[in-house]
Amino acid sequence: ESDDLPFDAVMDAGGHIHVAYTQMGTGALRVIKLAYLNGGWAPQTAVTIYDTASSTNKYPSIARDSYNRLWAAWTRDDAGAITLRAKSSTDDGATWGTGATDAGTDLSGSVSSVYARLVSRPTHLHCLYTVGASEARHRKIDLDAALWDAADVLYTGAGLGSNITGGVAPDGRL
Repeated sequence: ESDDLPFDAVMDAGGHIHVAYTQMGTGALRVIKLAYLNGGWAPQTAVTIYDTASSTNKYPSIARDSYNRLWAAWTRDDAGAITLRAKSSTDDGATWGTGATDAGTDLSGSVSSVYARLVSRPTHLHCLYTVGASEARHRKIDLDAALWDAADVLYTGAGLGSNITGGVAPDGRL
């Protein structure tokens, strides 16, 4: 069961949908695949992206890259230590990173608040995110590499929150 928090979804070329959400009561970050069959969607078994007894994992963003890997980024709140985490699945969402207790990559360091949006381009995965309601940042990973680039500050100001979004223009620009 999903908590009363935002979720995110991504659809593949076959019409299958992966929905990332926070599990009610546990704070675990989960994903469920809705397999497209005969004109409708059939829910598959939900899988845990990340779970520990000490953290709440919320505000997920999910994307599929050009190699057909799934990626998730989310806000991890571990008793007030808030970080932006990211990890991937190479088997269509059956396993994430090295498993459910793998916290993934820390993209933000400890911050007061963080919200993210993943955007996939042919050669890179981009993570746009807000930090502390006062900065918009960007990190990317080359899809043929294993490390995220350092963060770029895109904007400094006020009033930034969970409504960050992004997209790819027809000419390929972010």
